[in-house]
Amino acid sequence: LDKLSVRDIVVLVLLFVAMSLSKFAYALLLPIFLILVPKIGNKRVRIAIYAGSATVFVLGVLFVLLFASSAAYQDTLDLVRNPPLLVWVMSNTFFQVAPNWIEEFTGSALSNLDIFAWKPCIWAFSLLLIMSLIFNLGEERSFVRAEKIGIVALVLFITCTLILVFRNWTLTVDMRDDVILGVQGRYFLPYFILPFLCLSTPRASQVRENCLVIYSVVLALVFAFDSYSIFLAFA
Repeated sequence: LDKLSVRDIVVLVLLFVAMSLSKFAYALLLPIFLILVPKIGNKRVRIAIYAGSATVFVLGVLFVLLFASSAAYQDTLDLVRNPPLLVWVMSNTFFQVAPNWIEEFTGSALSNLDIFAWKPCIWAFSLLLIMSLIFNLGEERSFVRAEKIGIVALVLFITCTLILVFRNWTLTVDMRDDVILGVQGRYFLPYFILPFLCLSTPRASQVRENCLVIYSVVLALVFAFDSYSIFLAFA
């Protein structure tokens, strides 16, 4: 896809709205649309979008730091306004909770009913994600360095914002002030494909024409075992 049409933009916006309504946390993914800006043919429009987004971001940060007030997210605002405490809490959060996020991202928890997948299924799915970066139908294009830096920055920003939203939850429900809990690994599913795409390059790809068949079989087996785990939980 070299250029974005009006229809493409409308479809993407509608999908984004539907996704946000299904889970409000996904509304934070709005900045991810910036990765599509290079597809816009008009250079002036691209520059205007980048400049406008940067301006809105800077003004938004200044407003939050200086003036914002919200009963629901006051604890989050207080944390953001205290940089040393923010760095300490976020560092503890990534160090202590990230392993659990990875397991949930790869399908360890099948629901809020404490139904857990069979461990080999988690390993198989994780291995499949990694192998798909190498063994595929061949990559003809890849992101340039500037795009990769921008994507990584976007992913980090969205992830940190998503985590900070749960500051109040952690203080009132989990009674913890050293970390932020409440975030589930599945929240990262809609956008964490982007770092994987940054790692995928034509030079690193090994063409395997039957890879889709193999990957489909592995996914079908994972789905079958997960379904069996759900069945046992209600049997």
